[in-house]
Amino acid sequence: MEETRAEFARELSAYGLPLLRELGRYATQRGGAKLEAIASERFGFWRPPLNRTRAARVLDYAIFDFRAIGNRQTAAQEYLAERGPIVVPEWRDLLEEWQDASMRLYVLEHWSGGFARCRAALPDDGRTIDVMPLEASSTPLAIGLPLALRALPVAPAFMYPAWPVTFGDRSTADVAAAIVARHHAYVRRERIVSLEEFLRLEGTAFDEEATIGNRPTIIVPGPT
Repeated sequence: MEETRAEFARELSAYGLPLLRELGRYATQRGGAKLEAIASERFGFWRPPLNRTRAARVLDYAIFDFRAIGNRQTAAQEYLAERGPIVVPEWRDLLEEWQDASMRLYVLEHWSGGFARCRAALPDDGRTIDVMPLEASSTPLAIGLPLALRALPVAPAFMYPAWPVTFGDRSTADVAAAIVARHHAYVRRERIVSLEEFLRLEGTAFDEEATIGNRPTIIVPGPT
């Protein structure tokens, strides 16, 4: 385990973090897209202001999910198409692996040394991965409860550019059912797509579900 983490740290420092910073710069300069504007347009269910943790999540979205009107590619896809042939091979390999990484639902099995050991829950492909979130938050990660994140491979483990989306004390089955219902509604409203394609197209589905699902219930006094 220590050898694996040491290898991950070397790869992260040498290639993963520099590439992520470059993609962040590219995404925020691309078409003049500002994080505040993207947050207002795509994360309108959040209450302002945009704190550091949420800003990291919006930047993650801006890199891997955001498509401006009339643009069919994300910033990461554009960067690979434009600069893939001239970047170092290690960057190109990472870019190709990161292209299809979408937000997924996991169950937290273990938390140690900055790594979250997560078991895939939606889609449930049976795999378990070790992920290092790159942002901190006062929101704790609870063992056995669901979380959502984008796992970007950096051999031999994964990183996530922000802090995982959490759902309070809701069960994994509850969150999974809510996302599946969102998928069905999308298919009825828009077009037929797979669940995985839906998660790529609707990059804020988990964020919105976390916000809606964790809103306190307001009890209005009245006659009983």
